[in-house]
Amino acid sequence: MLLVSRTDTRGKITFVNKAFVDISGFAETELLGAPHNLVRHPDMPPAAFANLWETIKDGRPWEGLVKNRSKSGDHYWVKANVTPITEKGVVTEYISIRSKPSREAVAEAERIYAEIRAGRGQQYGLLDGQIVRGGFGVWLSNLVSSIGGRILATNGLLLLTVIALGGVSLTGSDSVGIFAGLMLFGLLVAGIGTLSVMGTVRRPLGLVETHLDAIARGDLMTNVPSSGVAEFARIRSQIRAVKAKLNYSTQERAERQRQAEEERITALQSMAETVEREASHAVEQVALRTGGMAQDADAMATSAERVSINAQNVAAAAEEALANAQTVAAATEELAASIREISAQIAHSSAVTRRAVENGQRTQGTIQSLSEAVGRIDEVVKLITDIASQTNLLALNATIEAARAGEAGKGFAVVAQEVKNLANQTARSTEEITRLIAEIQGVTSTAVGAVAEIGDTIGEIDQISSAIAAAMEEQAAATQEISRNVVETSNAAQEVSVRIAAVSSDADQTGSQASGVRAGSDEVASSIDELRRVLVRVVRTSTTDADRRRSPRYRVNESCGVVVHGRDQSGTLTDLSNGGAMLSGIGGLGVGDRGTLRLDRFGLSVAFEVRAIDKAAVHVRFAEADVAQGRFRDAFGQLTRGLQPVATAAA
Repeated sequence: MLLVSRTDTRGKITFVNKAFVDISGFAETELLGAPHNLVRHPDMPPAAFANLWETIKDGRPWEGLVKNRSKSGDHYWVKANVTPITEKGVVTEYISIRSKPSREAVAEAERIYAEIRAGRGQQYGLLDGQIVRGGFGVWLSNLVSSIGGRILATNGLLLLTVIALGGVSLTGSDSVGIFAGLMLFGLLVAGIGTLSVMGTVRRPLGLVETHLDAIARGDLMTNVPSSGVAEFARIRSQIRAVKAKLNYSTQERAERQRQAEEERITALQSMAETVEREASHAVEQVALRTGGMAQDADAMATSAERVSINAQNVAAAAEEALANAQTVAAATEELAASIREISAQIAHSSAVTRRAVENGQRTQGTIQSLSEAVGRIDEVVKLITDIASQTNLLALNATIEAARAGEAGKGFAVVAQEVKNLANQTARSTEEITRLIAEIQGVTSTAVGAVAEIGDTIGEIDQISSAIAAAMEEQAAATQEISRNVVETSNAAQEVSVRIAAVSSDADQTGSQASGVRAGSDEVASSIDELRRVLVRVVRTSTTDADRRRSPRYRVNESCGVVVHGRDQSGTLTDLSNGGAMLSGIGGLGVGDRGTLRLDRFGLSVAFEVRAIDKAAVHVRFAEADVAQGRFRDAFGQLTRGLQPVATAAA
C-alpha cells in the first residue's frame, strides 16, 4: 500500500489518496490546503527536514525514512520519496510516495534520529535523505569505490611506473630485464585498473538495467539500492525520480479512478436509493390508500349491515303500519257509522229540543197566566178580608146593642157572636189563603224562573246540538278523508315494504361486495408489499455497484434501545451487518428519520438513518464514522461469533 500526496511549492497539500487519508486519520477536507507538516512527528530531527528542503529545492529527489503523526496522536513510519516536478527548469510542485519500511530500517533510523536529536550524532549526516557516516575513512572508502578513485589509483600507479622507467633511463642502466619488468608491471597495473573500472561500472549499470527493466514491466515497487559508486548516484537519483513520478502518476490515476468509481457507485447507489425510497414511498402511499379502502370497505360493510338491520326494522314497521292502517281503516269505518248514527241521534235530539223549547215557552206562558190568576185571587182575598173586618165590626156593634137591649137583645147577641166567630174564621181563612197565595206566588215565580232557565238551557242545548251536528258533518268529512288517507297509507306501506325488501337485499349484496373489497384491498396491500420487496431486490441486485448491501449479514437476537426525535423505545436487533441492521418492535418511525441505536450490553451507541420500513422490521443504515469505532467492531465480533452469514446485508 502506497501513501501518495502532492504539495505546492509552499508545502500546502493539494492531493492525497485514500490510503493516506485512512492511515493519517484526518479527513480529506482537513488535509487539502493544510501544510504538510500537519503530519510531522516531533521525534523527527530538524536536520532531516532541512536536508529534505535543501534537496528538493535543488531539483533532486529526496528519499528517506520519516516518522509521521496521525490525528489520534499515534505515529507511523514510512519510507518517503519526495520528488520535485519541474516545468521549464522551474520547480512547480512536489510529489511524495510513501511505502512501508522494514522493521530493521525503522529501528536503525529511530536510533540514529534519537542520537541526532540528543546531539550525539556528529558522525552521521544526511545525503538526499540517506543516512551516511562522516570522517576521513568514509571519504576514502567512497573515493576508492568510485570510478574516479579507481581511475585515479590506476593512473597513479602508471605514473609511478613511468617515473620508475624514467629513473632507470636516467641512471643509464641498460638492463633490459629491469625495463621489461617495469613495462610489464605498468601493463599489469593498466589492465587491473581497467578491469577494476569496468567492474565498478558494470555493477551500477546492471542495477540501472534491472530497474529500467522493472519500470518497463510496470514494477514500480522495487527498491533502488545504492551501488556504492559515486558517479552513479545522480543516475540512481534520477531513476528514483522517474519511478516516483511514474508511481505517483499510477497512484494518482488509480486514486482518480477510485474517486470516479466511488462517485459513480455513489451516484448509482443514490439512484438506487432514490428509486427504492420513491418506490417505498409510493408503496406506502398505495398501502395507505388500500388501508383507507379497507377501512372504507369495513365502514361500508358496517353501514350495509346497519342498513340491512334498519331495513328489516323498517319492513317490520311497515308491516305493522300496514296492519295498523288496516285496523285504522276498520275503526274509521266504524267511526263513520257511529258518526252517522250520532248525527241521526243529534238530529232527533234537535227536534226534541226544539219541541221542548216550544213546550217550555207554552209552560212559561201558562205559569205566567197562573201567576196573574193568583194575583187576582189575592185581590179577592183582600176584598174578603175587608168584608170580614167589616162583619166583625158589625158583630161588635150588634153585641153592644144587644147588651143595651138586655133580655130582648140576648138572641141577637148570640147571632152577633156567631157572626163575629164566622168573621174571625173568615179572617183566619183569608190569612191562610193569603199565605197560600203568597207561597203559590213564590212557587210560581220560581217556576217561571226555572221554566225560563230551562228554556234558555234548552236553547243553548239546541245551539250546541246544532254545533254538534255541524261538527259531526265536518267529522264525517274528516273521517272520509282519514279513510282515504288510511287507504293511501296502506298502499304506501305495502310499497315501502316491497322497496325495503329490495333495499335489504341490496344492503346484503353491498355487505358482500364490501367484504370482497376488503379482501381485495388486503390482497392489494400484500401484493404491493411484495412488489416493494421485489423492486428493492431488483434495484439492489441489478449491479454490484448499486448494491449497498455488500457486507455479510447475520441473524442475531439482541435487545436494544432506539432514540428518535427524543423518544426512547425498546426493541430487538434481529439482523446485523457492518453497514446496518434490522430492528423489530420499533414503531412510529418514517423513512429518512435519523436516530441512535443503543446496545447497553456493550456500552455502544451508533447513529443510523431509516432506509426502509416493512411489516416485519425497520431497516437502518449505520453512520460510517460510528462503524469505524473499535468498540463497534468488538461488539460486532461478539454478536456474530460462530454465526454463518445468511446473505448480503439487509441495511
